[in-house]
Amino acid sequence: MPGLDYDETTEDRAERIREYLGIGDDTQPDALVLIERMLNRRTITEYRIVEDETLQGAKALFDAERRAIIVTQSTSQGAMAGETNHMYPYFHEAAHAFLGHDHQRFFKGKVQFGRQTEQDEGDAHALALAVMAPYSRASLTENTKAEEIAIRFNLTDAHAFERHMVLMRMYRKRYGLARQLPEVQQFYNPLALNDPLEHEFSDAMVGWAKPR
Repeated sequence: MPGLDYDETTEDRAERIREYLGIGDDTQPDALVLIERMLNRRTITEYRIVEDETLQGAKALFDAERRAIIVTQSTSQGAMAGETNHMYPYFHEAAHAFLGHDHQRFFKGKVQFGRQTEQDEGDAHALALAVMAPYSRASLTENTKAEEIAIRFNLTDAHAFERHMVLMRMYRKRYGLARQLPEVQQFYNPLALNDPLEHEFSDAMVGWAKPR
Protein backbone atom coordinates (compact mmCIF):
# COMPACT_ATOMS: atom_id res chain seq x y z
CA MET A 1 0.00 0.00 0.00
CA PRO A 2 1.38 3.46 -0.87
CA GLY A 3 2.41 5.47 2.17
CA LEU A 4 2.03 9.06 3.29
CA ASP A 5 4.95 10.31 1.22
CA TYR A 6 3.26 8.91 -1.89
CA ASP A 7 -0.04 10.52 -0.86
CA GLU A 8 1.56 13.92 -0.38
CA THR A 9 3.56 13.75 -3.61
CA THR A 10 0.46 12.78 -5.57
CA GLU A 11 -1.57 15.53 -3.88
CA ASP A 12 1.01 18.17 -4.70
CA ARG A 13 1.12 17.07 -8.33
CA ALA A 14 -2.68 17.11 -8.54
CA GLU A 15 -2.88 20.65 -7.17
CA ARG A 16 -0.32 21.87 -9.70
CA ILE A 17 -2.26 20.19 -12.53
CA ARG A 18 -5.52 21.82 -11.39
CA GLU A 19 -3.88 25.25 -11.28
CA TYR A 20 -2.23 24.70 -14.67
CA LEU A 21 -5.59 23.83 -16.23
CA GLY A 22 -7.41 26.66 -14.51
CA ILE A 23 -9.71 24.40 -12.49
CA GLY A 24 -8.15 24.98 -9.09
CA ASP A 25 -11.38 26.32 -7.58
CA ASP A 26 -13.69 23.73 -9.17
CA THR A 27 -15.16 21.21 -6.74
CA GLN A 28 -16.49 19.06 -9.58
CA PRO A 29 -14.31 19.79 -12.62
CA ASP A 30 -15.95 18.90 -15.92
CA ALA A 31 -14.33 16.13 -17.96
CA LEU A 32 -14.90 17.89 -21.28
CA VAL A 33 -13.42 21.14 -19.95
CA LEU A 34 -10.44 19.06 -18.86
CA ILE A 35 -9.97 17.82 -22.44
CA GLU A 36 -10.42 21.29 -23.92
CA ARG A 37 -7.79 22.78 -21.60
CA MET A 38 -5.35 19.95 -22.27
CA LEU A 39 -5.73 20.44 -26.02
CA ASN A 40 -5.29 24.20 -25.73
CA ARG A 41 -2.12 23.75 -23.70
CA ARG A 42 -0.83 21.00 -25.99
CA THR A 43 -0.65 18.50 -23.14
CA ILE A 44 -2.40 16.23 -25.62
CA THR A 45 -2.62 16.76 -29.36
CA GLU A 46 -5.74 14.77 -30.16
CA TYR A 47 -9.09 13.74 -28.69
CA ARG A 48 -11.05 11.01 -30.43
CA ILE A 49 -14.36 9.24 -29.86
CA VAL A 50 -14.59 5.66 -31.13
CA GLU A 51 -17.10 2.82 -31.23
CA ASP A 52 -17.38 1.02 -27.89
CA GLU A 53 -15.99 -2.28 -29.17
CA THR A 54 -12.83 -0.59 -30.45
CA LEU A 55 -11.25 -0.47 -26.99
CA GLN A 56 -12.11 -4.07 -26.10
CA GLY A 57 -14.10 -3.29 -22.97
CA ALA A 58 -12.07 -0.26 -21.84
CA LYS A 59 -13.86 3.08 -21.56
CA ALA A 60 -10.92 5.25 -22.56
CA LEU A 61 -7.26 5.10 -23.57
CA PHE A 62 -4.21 7.35 -23.64
CA ASP A 63 -2.22 6.79 -26.82
CA ALA A 64 1.29 7.82 -25.76
CA GLU A 65 2.71 7.71 -29.27
CA ARG A 66 0.15 10.14 -30.68
CA ARG A 67 -0.42 11.91 -27.36
CA ALA A 68 -4.12 11.34 -27.83
CA ILE A 69 -6.96 10.58 -25.44
CA ILE A 70 -9.44 8.18 -26.98
CA VAL A 71 -12.84 7.47 -25.43
CA THR A 72 -15.76 5.27 -26.37
CA GLN A 73 -19.06 6.71 -27.52
CA SER A 74 -20.89 5.56 -24.40
CA THR A 75 -18.24 7.13 -22.18
CA SER A 76 -18.44 10.41 -24.07
CA GLN A 77 -22.23 10.47 -23.90
CA GLY A 78 -22.18 9.61 -20.21
CA ALA A 79 -19.66 12.35 -19.43
CA MET A 80 -21.74 14.90 -21.35
CA ALA A 81 -24.68 13.90 -19.16
CA GLY A 82 -22.54 14.27 -16.03
CA GLU A 83 -22.81 10.60 -15.10
CA THR A 84 -20.43 9.77 -12.27
CA ASN A 85 -18.96 6.53 -13.63
CA HIS A 86 -18.19 8.12 -17.01
CA MET A 87 -16.25 11.10 -15.64
CA TYR A 88 -13.41 9.16 -14.06
CA PRO A 89 -12.00 7.59 -17.31
CA TYR A 90 -11.21 11.08 -18.64
CA PHE A 91 -9.23 11.99 -15.54
CA HIS A 92 -7.48 8.63 -15.49
CA GLU A 93 -6.23 8.95 -19.07
CA ALA A 94 -5.35 12.60 -18.48
CA ALA A 95 -3.22 11.46 -15.54
CA HIS A 96 -1.28 9.14 -17.86
CA ALA A 97 -0.53 12.13 -20.08
CA PHE A 98 0.60 14.36 -17.22
CA LEU A 99 2.75 11.59 -15.77
CA GLY A 100 4.50 11.17 -19.11
CA HIS A 101 3.67 7.50 -19.41
CA ASP A 102 4.88 6.06 -22.70
CA HIS A 103 4.02 2.41 -22.16
CA GLN A 104 1.40 1.33 -24.69
CA ARG A 105 -1.43 -0.58 -23.02
CA PHE A 106 -2.68 -1.73 -26.42
CA PHE A 107 -0.31 -3.15 -29.01
CA LYS A 108 -1.46 -4.61 -32.33
CA GLY A 109 -5.01 -4.82 -31.02
CA LYS A 110 -4.12 -6.68 -27.83
CA VAL A 111 -4.13 -5.55 -24.21
CA GLN A 112 -0.64 -5.53 -22.68
CA PHE A 113 0.11 -6.54 -19.08
CA GLY A 114 3.25 -6.39 -16.99
CA ARG A 115 4.93 -4.78 -13.98
CA GLN A 116 5.43 -1.41 -15.67
CA THR A 117 1.83 -1.35 -16.89
CA GLU A 118 0.55 -2.13 -13.40
CA GLN A 119 2.73 0.61 -11.89
CA ASP A 120 1.58 3.15 -14.48
CA GLU A 121 -2.06 2.23 -13.92
CA GLY A 122 -1.75 2.55 -10.16
CA ASP A 123 -0.05 5.94 -10.38
CA ALA A 124 -2.59 7.25 -12.91
CA HIS A 125 -5.46 6.01 -10.76
CA ALA A 126 -4.16 7.75 -7.63
CA LEU A 127 -3.49 11.00 -9.50
CA ALA A 128 -6.88 10.98 -11.21
CA LEU A 129 -8.71 10.71 -7.88
CA ALA A 130 -6.51 13.43 -6.38
CA VAL A 131 -7.35 15.78 -9.26
CA MET A 132 -11.05 14.97 -8.99
CA ALA A 133 -11.20 15.15 -5.19
CA PRO A 134 -8.33 17.30 -3.85
CA TYR A 135 -7.58 17.67 -0.17
CA SER A 136 -7.86 21.46 -0.45
CA ARG A 137 -11.52 21.25 -1.49
CA ALA A 138 -12.62 18.40 0.80
CA SER A 139 -13.59 20.46 3.90
CA LEU A 140 -12.52 17.58 6.11
CA THR A 141 -13.30 17.02 9.76
CA GLU A 142 -12.55 14.03 11.97
CA ASN A 143 -16.04 12.74 11.20
CA THR A 144 -16.12 13.15 7.43
CA LYS A 145 -17.65 10.07 5.79
CA ALA A 146 -16.97 8.48 2.43
CA GLU A 147 -20.57 9.21 1.43
CA GLU A 148 -19.89 12.93 1.82
CA ILE A 149 -16.83 12.67 -0.41
CA ALA A 150 -18.91 10.89 -3.07
CA ILE A 151 -21.53 13.63 -3.09
CA ARG A 152 -19.13 16.55 -2.85
CA PHE A 153 -16.90 15.41 -5.73
CA ASN A 154 -19.37 13.37 -7.81
CA LEU A 155 -17.42 10.13 -7.33
CA THR A 156 -18.66 6.57 -7.48
CA ASP A 157 -19.09 4.90 -4.10
CA ALA A 158 -16.02 2.73 -4.66
CA HIS A 159 -13.80 5.65 -5.64
CA ALA A 160 -15.15 7.78 -2.78
CA PHE A 161 -14.37 5.03 -0.27
CA GLU A 162 -10.83 4.74 -1.60
CA ARG A 163 -10.22 8.48 -1.77
CA HIS A 164 -11.71 8.97 1.69
CA MET A 165 -9.09 6.67 3.19
CA VAL A 166 -6.29 8.67 1.58
CA LEU A 167 -7.75 12.04 2.55
CA MET A 168 -8.28 11.02 6.16
CA ARG A 169 -4.77 9.58 6.33
CA MET A 170 -3.38 12.96 5.26
CA TYR A 171 -5.76 14.79 7.59
CA ARG A 172 -4.61 12.78 10.61
CA LYS A 173 -0.97 13.37 9.72
CA ARG A 174 -1.38 17.11 9.28
CA TYR A 175 -3.22 17.49 12.59
CA GLY A 176 -1.22 14.90 14.52
CA LEU A 177 -4.23 12.72 15.21
CA ALA A 178 -4.20 9.02 15.98
CA ARG A 179 -6.24 6.72 13.79
CA GLN A 180 -9.56 5.75 15.35
CA LEU A 181 -10.00 2.01 15.18
CA PRO A 182 -13.53 0.65 14.79
CA GLU A 183 -15.02 -1.08 17.82
CA VAL A 184 -14.73 -4.85 17.44
CA GLN A 185 -17.84 -6.87 18.10
CA GLN A 186 -16.99 -10.29 19.46
CA PHE A 187 -19.06 -13.27 18.48
CA TYR A 188 -18.38 -16.64 20.02
CA ASN A 189 -19.76 -19.74 18.42
CA PRO A 190 -20.24 -22.53 21.00
CA LEU A 191 -19.54 -25.14 18.34
CA ALA A 192 -16.28 -23.42 17.51
CA LEU A 193 -15.30 -23.44 21.17
CA ASN A 194 -15.93 -27.18 21.42
CA ASP A 195 -14.28 -28.03 18.13
CA PRO A 196 -11.99 -25.31 16.75
CA LEU A 197 -11.42 -27.30 13.55
CA GLU A 198 -15.11 -27.59 12.74
CA HIS A 199 -15.79 -23.87 12.33
CA GLU A 200 -12.92 -21.69 11.15
CA PHE A 201 -13.15 -17.98 11.68
CA SER A 202 -11.60 -15.62 9.12
CA ASP A 203 -9.56 -12.67 10.37
CA ALA A 204 -10.94 -10.69 7.46
CA MET A 205 -14.58 -11.03 8.52
CA VAL A 206 -15.72 -7.70 9.91
CA GLY A 207 -17.37 -7.93 13.32
CA TRP A 208 -16.08 -11.44 14.08
CA ALA A 209 -13.23 -12.46 16.35
CA LYS A 210 -11.63 -15.80 16.94
CA PRO A 211 -12.11 -17.31 20.41
CA ARG A 212 -9.06 -17.00 22.60
